[in-house]
Amino acid sequence: MSYIHGFKPPYHDQHWLRHQYCDLKRSVCNIAREFGRSNQAILYYMKKYQIPSRTGEEARILYQDRIQKIRGEHHRRDIRKYRTSGGYINLSARENKRTHGCVSVPEHRLVIEDRLGRRLRSEEVVHHINGIKDDNRIENLMLFSSSSEHFRYHRICEEGINARESRQQEIEHGQGCGVQNANRCGIQDRAGS
Repeated sequence: MSYIHGFKPPYHDQHWLRHQYCDLKRSVCNIAREFGRSNQAILYYMKKYQIPSRTGEEARILYQDRIQKIRGEHHRRDIRKYRTSGGYINLSARENKRTHGCVSVPEHRLVIEDRLGRRLRSEEVVHHINGIKDDNRIENLMLFSSSSEHFRYHRICEEGINARESRQQEIEHGQGCGVQNANRCGIQDRAGS
């Protein structure tokens, strides 16, 4: 958002910023996004005007309220479903039509949360088994407790695929474990079995 030279953007005004953050409960991120600024720029003015930041617990409660709105009102028009640049499906809900603030949640996380009956922890990772990022059927989703566990899974799968391909090549060239032992090696005999 551009401004005419000589005019200050609204977040430079102490009263406006305090009203948006404290009274309307907008997040720093939402205010910054509205004006195309960084979070640090908004935090600078909050510190300058001595506007107290929310505690972690207050921020968590506000975030959960916004997520609950998405969960409980997904049938309403103010809930929008869209594809991210990474190919995932997200759901977003307008907090307030005047403030243009919104919160966005990946649909695959909501699907897993609904199945488990609990909220996912931030470090938990949801994996799409078939690799199609917008296929959010429960049977296509797998939950990992951390990103390192998810990475380890990908590494093992990749090593397994490479090993199967190499064993297949050995069989096709008459080497390795042989056709009769192919099933024991994890390879299906395409011609005979």
